[in-house]
Amino acid sequence: MLCKLVVAVTFLLVWTAAAELPAYRLPTDVIPHHYNLILSTDLDRFIFNGSVDIKIECKKATDVIKIHSKSLKIADKSVTLRGIADDSLMTVSGVTLDIDNDFLIIQLQEQLMPGSLYLLQIRFQGNLTDSLVGYYRSGYEDQVSNTTRWLAVTQFEPTDARRAFPCFDEPAMKAKFRISLGHKNSLHSVSNMFLTSSVEDKERPGWVWDQYEDSVPMSTYLIAFLVSDFQSKQTLSHSNNVLFRVWARKDAIDQTEFALICTPKILSFYEDFFKIKFPIVKLDSAAIPDFSAGAMENWGLVTYRESCFLGVGPVRRQCADVNLPNRFLGFRLS
Repeated sequence: MLCKLVVAVTFLLVWTAAAELPAYRLPTDVIPHHYNLILSTDLDRFIFNGSVDIKIECKKATDVIKIHSKSLKIADKSVTLRGIADDSLMTVSGVTLDIDNDFLIIQLQEQLMPGSLYLLQIRFQGNLTDSLVGYYRSGYEDQVSNTTRWLAVTQFEPTDARRAFPCFDEPAMKAKFRISLGHKNSLHSVSNMFLTSSVEDKERPGWVWDQYEDSVPMSTYLIAFLVSDFQSKQTLSHSNNVLFRVWARKDAIDQTEFALICTPKILSFYEDFFKIKFPIVKLDSAAIPDFSAGAMENWGLVTYRESCFLGVGPVRRQCADVNLPNRFLGFRLS
């Protein structure tokens, strides 16, 4: 009898605690289909700003949209919503932030209709911190000038894409991405997909905008981009016609030869093993001076900690030998 009582009380306590837990998962009333992300990076002031247009579909009638946002500045008037079918402007009655759950809550005056498509537009601004998460800054000492060179890079796994732009930051909510990156013309940008154009910013002399192809449907944590003064080496695989490039600081670019030789062979092996062709026309690998993980298997742009990528000495060579195949295996399975 006592045992049954203990079980009943335990069940009641667990059930009550579960009922009081915050709803940290996104509702599925609306889902994303496509992101158009425009992001400008200022490494002199350690800030970034931009806009994101998200094509969403209403699955269940609702007058509230919840998406993720963390450590971003978003003004109420910078959030708009339009019906795609008739370009009708929906009235946004309020924008609030749930800090505990990283929710940006958009309250509407009218309900969204199931089956209808809408365009959610948000402008935002953020800081390039040295936190090693989200969109952050990293630096290295230039051996010639003895000055610090800065770069900006992403690390979104597991839930830090929301630090770079407002998004549906859950793995199941896959969508296509179109990314445009603005930066000074003395720098380069790299992202998941192939660069289609680079045009001068007419409003800011000395700045350019890089436009990238639309991505395959993917989770937000696999989005990646890098703005730096890195140099690159490349090779074209004749077996699968994939362009392979390696990126590193100028003082270390000659130490990437090992990775440039091994990467095409590893990818070819896994294509044969799984009988699946690599779906992207290029694969970039970048050695990041400040990086929290050993590596990150972003689609089309794999980022590495320098010590696990550059082929210098037996210790680093051994680390690269282990991490390259392991990370590509994770990339193929993701």
